[in-house]
Amino acid sequence: MHIHYIVLFAVAVLTTIQGTSATANLLVSSVVTADENDIVPDRHLRATNEDDIVPDRRLGATEEDDGNEEERGIATSGLENLAKTTAKKTQQQWWLTRKKSAEASFKLLNLQSKNKKFLFGSKEFLAWADYVTKLKKDGAGAAMANTLLKHFDNNDEVLARMIDGAKASTAPRMKKLATELQEAQFTRWMVAGKRPTAVKADLKASGNGMWSKKDAEIVYAYKYFIGVI
Repeated sequence: MHIHYIVLFAVAVLTTIQGTSATANLLVSSVVTADENDIVPDRHLRATNEDDIVPDRRLGATEEDDGNEEERGIATSGLENLAKTTAKKTQQQWWLTRKKSAEASFKLLNLQSKNKKFLFGSKEFLAWADYVTKLKKDGAGAAMANTLLKHFDNNDEVLARMIDGAKASTAPRMKKLATELQEAQFTRWMVAGKRPTAVKADLKASGNGMWSKKDAEIVYAYKYFIGVI
């Protein structure tokens, strides 16, 4: 009798254990399936994000290429400017060694063929002035003024107007150079004993009797230079 109850109890326990195990397996299976399904969208999301990155990479590559081309352009331009600067310095040094005069260097730079109206604003003119300043530590202004006077067919009045106009330049270098040239011209007039009245008369004659504000400025500047005002 006791044995019969024991057997029935064992069967009941086994049945319970099997049911519990099946339920557990079902739960585990559900969890795993749910986890796998949840991961799928995440994979798609990563794939979508990666696809979105591709154009950005291409854009980055394009920007890098553009940047490299720009850098190469700047480098090339810099080398060209360096070559020009070096060539100019070498040329000047050669002329200084040969002691080329202000007039000779003026012609070597082909300044005699330039339009007189645009002469003072040219790079060649400034290069010439720089050379003469190195050649003539003292008296560079006089050497340049004398060379320019020949270029202007010894017309002092036309040269005076050109110099006075250059003094109004907004470029500090040109303004300073024009001031030096005017001082050199005024010094020559003063040494020659030229009075302001004679300067005024010559300017009028050069302008076919016309008198301008610029001419008046030249006469006034000369008066100030020789100390009569």
